Amino acid sequence: MLGEYDFLVVMEAPDRTAAYQAGVALERHGLDAQTMEIIPTEELAEVVDDL
Repeated sequence: MLGEYDFLVVMEAPDRTAAYQAGVALERHGLDAQTMEIIPTEELAEVVDDL
């Protein structure tokens, strides 16, 4: 990857809490991590429609 990030880790977690715990574990091992939630386009459309 070129730019701000050196590499990208894509993972699937059973829930949001587990994903954040994985991110914290990475940071405890010295990796600067940013956690981003990816949602299906259809789900995003529902959120936008409610506005």
